[in-house]
Amino acid sequence: MLSNYLPCQEAPKHAVPELRSLVGKRNVEDNASVSPDSQHACGYGLPSLTAIRSSLGYVGWAHCQLNSKQLVSSGAHMVMGFSKALLRLLMGLALLAPLPLHAEVVAIRVAHQPGLSYLPLMLMERHGLLPKHGRALGLSDLAYKSVLVGSAAALNDVLLSNSADIIAGAITVMAALSDRARHLDIRGIAALNCDAFYLNTNKPDIKTLRDFGSSDRIAVSAVKLSIHAIVLQMAAEKEFGPGRHTELDALTVSMPHPEAMASLLATGTEVTAHITTTPFKKMELANPRIHRVISSDSLVGGRATGAMVWTSGKFRAENPKAYAAFFDALKEAIDIIRNDPDHAARVYSEMENSKLDPVLIRALVADPEDIFTMVPEHTFDFVDFMQRTGRLRGRFNGWKDLFFPEIHSQPGS
Repeated sequence: MLSNYLPCQEAPKHAVPELRSLVGKRNVEDNASVSPDSQHACGYGLPSLTAIRSSLGYVGWAHCQLNSKQLVSSGAHMVMGFSKALLRLLMGLALLAPLPLHAEVVAIRVAHQPGLSYLPLMLMERHGLLPKHGRALGLSDLAYKSVLVGSAAALNDVLLSNSADIIAGAITVMAALSDRARHLDIRGIAALNCDAFYLNTNKPDIKTLRDFGSSDRIAVSAVKLSIHAIVLQMAAEKEFGPGRHTELDALTVSMPHPEAMASLLATGTEVTAHITTTPFKKMELANPRIHRVISSDSLVGGRATGAMVWTSGKFRAENPKAYAAFFDALKEAIDIIRNDPDHAARVYSEMENSKLDPVLIRALVADPEDIFTMVPEHTFDFVDFMQRTGRLRGRFNGWKDLFFPEIHSQPGS
């Protein structure tokens, strides 16, 4: 019933044609009186005058009041100061008035771990790229807020607890959440970089996966969840055969990359191996005690997306301009890395407070093996493995199922 409507700016869309029908009809209650101060539907099954006054605003309402007073003073036939025709017109204008627009966020909170993989986000923050592209789209105060997270296991928690809007991490972490919370429509925005994951060890007698023993410990950022843990499972399946992908899971321990690297380089710790990415993999290999056992490119046929960014369908739908501004800002950040790697390396050193040799950081930023790009590469290889081995329930058919449409025009995989 129209008489049950909330104030007109909250009225359902189907009210408009019904209102037009009512306005066009002759009111059969010609002798009915209407109080302009009524808080109800004035007996017509339509919004109250209070609602109309709220929708028309001060100027429109004052104009209508002036017209009504002029009519009264001229002796026009009125019912309680308003003609029924004028009342119907006001009601029509109220319901046909544009609905208020949803206010977009004033800041985008981006959660990520430490590491060179997240250099594009550091440049976005340092150069104010998100506010810049927000202003270009009419968002005058869009801010970037960094949320530093210690491990991959905590990434999705900050999204589910509404402590972050966008998450940066690996495809395996995103796919796990997307599969578990389908109602949230979790999908990727774009990649951040493409990389090869290394399994490094400090034990000279470990040459293959078969050489690991029960006393060894392999550090990954999140057991059974992080892309490093999935790489180990993929390698185990290749080494030991189908159905034995979890062969080395009992040896894995969850540990942030900086801590895992420190443990691997130290003596007397339980960590004897570490699956990691840039810059940690190259920093570890700089020590003559460390050597590489496997690389992920041998598993998927080339380098793969190491880090990416994702969000919920709700955030994207409710904040289309902010989402577009983030997408454009990310593109500009990656362009800066490609065009000025020296500057990008300095930004990394400063924002990470890195003690590394600037020459090494510059070499890592410009390393042709590890590139910064928005184009997803081999993301579906990891997800397909997770579906095939029962880690995911199996609803993704290709990489485009994993990402929102804005990146679909790129040659991803």
